[in-house]
Amino acid sequence: MTQQPPLIPVDIQRTEPAPFGSADCTHYGIGFDGLPYILKKVEKHNPLMPVAELVCSRMAASSQIACATGHLANLPNGEQAFASRAESGVLPPKMAASRLTTDAAFLLKVLGTISAIYAFDVFIRNIDRHFGNYLIRQTFAGADLMAVDHSRSLLVTGWPSKKIDLPHDCKTNLCQRILRKTQPLSQVDAVAAIDRLLQLDDDWFSRNICDVPVVWWPAPQRQIVDRWWRRHRTKRLARIRRRLINGSL
Repeated sequence: MTQQPPLIPVDIQRTEPAPFGSADCTHYGIGFDGLPYILKKVEKHNPLMPVAELVCSRMAASSQIACATGHLANLPNGEQAFASRAESGVLPPKMAASRLTTDAAFLLKVLGTISAIYAFDVFIRNIDRHFGNYLIRQTFAGADLMAVDHSRSLLVTGWPSKKIDLPHDCKTNLCQRILRKTQPLSQVDAVAAIDRLLQLDDDWFSRNICDVPVVWWPAPQRQIVDRWWRRHRTKRLARIRRRLINGSL
């Protein structure tokens, strides 16, 4: 049976230079739906970036990890890019970092979310979860938190890998060490995130990469990873789960 792409691509009507000063995100776009989107394309310094972003956003959504939603986008020039809707009402990165490191009550409130995100980051080998990649926004129910940016994870960092531990000096671990000085990891929420990832079926990966452009990721390479997903991803998740329970992560 022919697989159908998970979502209809977003059509971008115009693009503008991004004001973020980021090598990974040079432009944002306005969709025909009137919404702004952060755009990421294949770049020489990180050619697998849009694949990692798209797959991670879909994996997070499927396992109920609090991450920004991602889309495949059609650009005005005919290219395709990864697009993530720009959230409104968010704190600037420096203010977000300050809130997480000085407001113990807020950190406790979002600790379950942060712990689930960390477990997810270990699975996808995200080495770049710094404070700027925790997005804090104001909602009608108060301030909440989600993760953004997976440009340094998954295929970009050598996933799948037999290694569980992230590099000691990577930004993800540095950030965790700082946060854990105030609040320890919520083991229950981290393990629950892994359990939700374990519920993804053998065909999940193939279903969610069937619309990835070939110029982003050649078929032979994706077949290797799809085979790993079917045969070995539960072993990696089980090892991470054990490490979270015994406190060694």
